[in-house]
Amino acid sequence: TLLSQVTKESRVMSRLLLSAIDDQTFFLHTGLKTLKQKTSTPIKIRANPKSINYYKNLLSLNTQTNILSNLLLQVSQIAGADLIQPLQERFQAALRNSQQALKSLKGYGLHKILAPKIDFLNQSGFKNNTSHNKNQGVFKLLSTIFKEKRRQKQYLEKNRKLLISLSKQTGLLIAGIERAGNNISKVFEKTISNNQNQLLTLNVVTIILALLIAIVFVSRYLVGRIKTLSKTMLTMSQGDLKIPLEISGNDEITDMAQALEVFRKYALEAQRINLVEKLAKEVQEKNDQLSKVVKQLKNAQKQMVMQEKLASLGELVAGVAHEIKNPLNFINNFSALSKELLEELAEEINTIKSALPKDKNDFISLLMKDLKGNLEKIYSHGQRTDGIIKSMLQHSSGHSEESKKESIDLHPFLDRTINLAYQGKRVGNSGFNVEFIKDYAEDLGQVTIYPQDMSRVILNLVGNACDAIESKIQGLATEEEKAHYKPCINIKTSTTAKEGTEFLKIIIEDNGPGIPKGIQQKIFDPFFTTKPTDKGTGLGLSLSHDIIRKHSGTMTLTSTVGEFTRFVLKLPK
Repeated sequence: TLLSQVTKESRVMSRLLLSAIDDQTFFLHTGLKTLKQKTSTPIKIRANPKSINYYKNLLSLNTQTNILSNLLLQVSQIAGADLIQPLQERFQAALRNSQQALKSLKGYGLHKILAPKIDFLNQSGFKNNTSHNKNQGVFKLLSTIFKEKRRQKQYLEKNRKLLISLSKQTGLLIAGIERAGNNISKVFEKTISNNQNQLLTLNVVTIILALLIAIVFVSRYLVGRIKTLSKTMLTMSQGDLKIPLEISGNDEITDMAQALEVFRKYALEAQRINLVEKLAKEVQEKNDQLSKVVKQLKNAQKQMVMQEKLASLGELVAGVAHEIKNPLNFINNFSALSKELLEELAEEINTIKSALPKDKNDFISLLMKDLKGNLEKIYSHGQRTDGIIKSMLQHSSGHSEESKKESIDLHPFLDRTINLAYQGKRVGNSGFNVEFIKDYAEDLGQVTIYPQDMSRVILNLVGNACDAIESKIQGLATEEEKAHYKPCINIKTSTTAKEGTEFLKIIIEDNGPGIPKGIQQKIFDPFFTTKPTDKGTGLGLSLSHDIIRKHSGTMTLTSTVGEFTRFVLKLPK
């Protein structure tokens, strides 16, 4: 709900700021506040420091509020607690810049409208003013979530250690039972030996007192106790160990009964231990099942994050393309209209051509020719830009899970995408130049890929290579070093086979500053970036890595500081 409100407020601020920027731009170019203002009205000095400063503050505030809303939308997608702090620092920096730009707008009507909305973004990031839930902004809540996950892992580890300890104690108990069983066996052997000697003595006494012993002692006392002992042993042999053995007296039969009772108790304890071992085994099986389920959930989570990233990127591209398309339509329409007006003007000039001097006619003809050429170039480049915008809209309209694989000719596809990335870089820096060295495999044939997704990967890798080369050029100390350095990007394709499967390899290598080994293993992590805060989001290589995995391929990095950076894409052909 909070992120939905952030999106809504951001759109309102963007519309207000863009409208104010358009009005100020119109004023700076024409000196008029509105189109309906009479031209006879004296035009105020428009290029004064106050007007220009107001225009710069509007642009700065628009940029910083967009960064704030994007950071709040991106923060819900991070996968580790260590990513919260850098994202929070970026949010605080953008917030300070927004508040500073807003402070410069005091005295204007926009200040009162935008101040509570920027404060809302601040509250969303760091705290919530409800009385029962203070200081629980997005960053605090995410920290709590990751803290609970760490506690969950700690409890699982504690459970594992307890199971190991229980297993050790069970082994010790079983060993004790075995020793007790050996002792009981010795007691039985000793008792049997003693009984044999006593029986001999008893036989002698029996001959003398046969009738008395038979009637009083044997029939009523010994035989009954022995039968009870025999019956109990038979019951125990059938597996029933819960019935206790009680025989009174102070003779060998009593000793045998006591020994049998000891054996019964140890046997009962052994049964319980077996039950504990069985339960422990079942618990271990359940833990294994839970581990598999957790792994499946993590895979599902990664897929959902991937889909959400691509959806967000598509919405962003579509929004930017729509915003560019509106002024582009004006450029194309007015250039075509101006061309027609220029033709009408040429016809009117032809009617009075004879009345003008020759040098005037030549100057007018040359001027008309230049104007016509300029308009044709404007219209041509406008149509080309319109085609690029349409490609961007088409590119962002389909989600990854709905896009279909297509069989395409790879090399023309690579040429178009690389040229688009290079020209996009040159728009921001017209003096930037780099040599592309292409080594394409012959007879590559058709390849089956997701074209929209793969174009994202190539655009990102070539764009990063251009940025790296530009940063290296800026870091060179002398003009001699800059003249000696020849920036280039190598593009190579080839095929290879492994275990009956044919693979396609695409290598993109630049001779930029390289990537240190300490951060190479983090380069594919979401939101990790080596670029400044205002130039990179840290999602490009993460998205590219996910897209290559979606193609059942691999993406590897090799780099040496100061020499080169090489990305190798390996895809099933």
